[in-house]
Amino acid sequence: MKLRLLRLGDAVVSSYLFIPLLMAAAAIALGVVLVQFDRVLSPHALQHIAWVYSGDADGARSVLSTVASSIITVASVTFSITIAALSLASQQYGPRLLRSFVRDRNNQFVLGTFVGTYLYDLMVLRTIRSPTHGAFVPNVAVTCGVAFAIATIIVLVYFLHHVSTSIAPEHVIEAVGKELDHAIDRLYPQRIGMNGEGTAADGSLVAPNFEGAARQVPAHGACYVQAVDGDRLIAVACKHDLVVKVSTRPGQYVAAAGSIVASAWPHGRASDEAVRAIARAFTTGTQRTMVQDAEFGVNQLVIVAVRALSPGINAPFTAAMCVDRLGTSLCRLAQRPAPSALRYDRRGALRVIAAPMTFADMLENALEPIRQYGSNSVPVVVTLLETIGKVARHVDRDADCTVLRKHVDLIRRGALEALTLQEDRASITASYEAAIAVLDGLNAR
Repeated sequence: MKLRLLRLGDAVVSSYLFIPLLMAAAAIALGVVLVQFDRVLSPHALQHIAWVYSGDADGARSVLSTVASSIITVASVTFSITIAALSLASQQYGPRLLRSFVRDRNNQFVLGTFVGTYLYDLMVLRTIRSPTHGAFVPNVAVTCGVAFAIATIIVLVYFLHHVSTSIAPEHVIEAVGKELDHAIDRLYPQRIGMNGEGTAADGSLVAPNFEGAARQVPAHGACYVQAVDGDRLIAVACKHDLVVKVSTRPGQYVAAAGSIVASAWPHGRASDEAVRAIARAFTTGTQRTMVQDAEFGVNQLVIVAVRALSPGINAPFTAAMCVDRLGTSLCRLAQRPAPSALRYDRRGALRVIAAPMTFADMLENALEPIRQYGSNSVPVVVTLLETIGKVARHVDRDADCTVLRKHVDLIRRGALEALTLQEDRASITASYEAAIAVLDGLNAR
């Protein structure tokens, strides 16, 4: 149930239609209510209120028609310009980053304001009657229509400012970084059943030849694994007395129908019903999401950094900003307990062998591509080494220190091979020694 709510929430936030449609429905309902309110008011009740519309039917019809036509014209032009701006941004940051713009609630709210104002005016406009057809002018509703038009102009000015700032590199990087932090907080440690001790995640704790003695669970088609329902896996494993090994974690691509996503041991108890139930625990789709895939957020920041290092863009300081933001998320991850691959039920029986994303995996995904493309850029290399030093101050596991030291050596070696000026090499060496000093201090504890 919790996973379903997370997926539903992600789908709602990712949809560019939900908030605008909700606001449109509210505008229609408000138009109906205010018109009915005007019907029950006394014709002389509003005569002494200066700011309430007091004109005739033709004037009211003219006002609302002008507002409605102007609003829909401005909305179409504004969002056409926005699409052009986003297409340029996608060339710089990559098409995957358009997801961040679509998820921006401010943009959704602005679209909802335009659509809601237009529909409200139409709902009120249709109720206005000339004297020859039984005079009726909804004064309060018309006044609110004019007020909504003024509010829409204010929203338009805000929207132009927001779009111009939202495509700035620092805004894009921070938006993706915050989403990555939320994913880390939610997923580490991943709470599937009860954690267990041990390092044998290949099934050898259960059977020496686990894969050979287990029944394989195939995927339904070629797609990305978006989420794995751990509660369902535990429930199915307990019901059929199985041990389920997850071989494809969220974010990984299943190449074709029939590809293996999990294994159920022992083969004799893994009935067709159990296999189908295990397969249903895997949510798949044509694109990755951050519901259970924190690596996707890392990849988005890496894409921005790698594109910034390309000869066509050549913005090394944008890449350095990405490294800084990745460092913040890695510091957050380093303080989280390491997820166990072994998951037990309430009675202490091993039920699920997961495939968790470890700190070492995340670190490699974050640093390796940037190191490979940015070895000849002194600002990027220095930022990489400084970031490792900052992350090192938050780790307390020997394995994590070893991984950090490996990346420090790789970054230094790649930079010294790519750079020829002695001054550049000296800067790299100084940053390298500072990072090593931090790691040596950790080992001395």
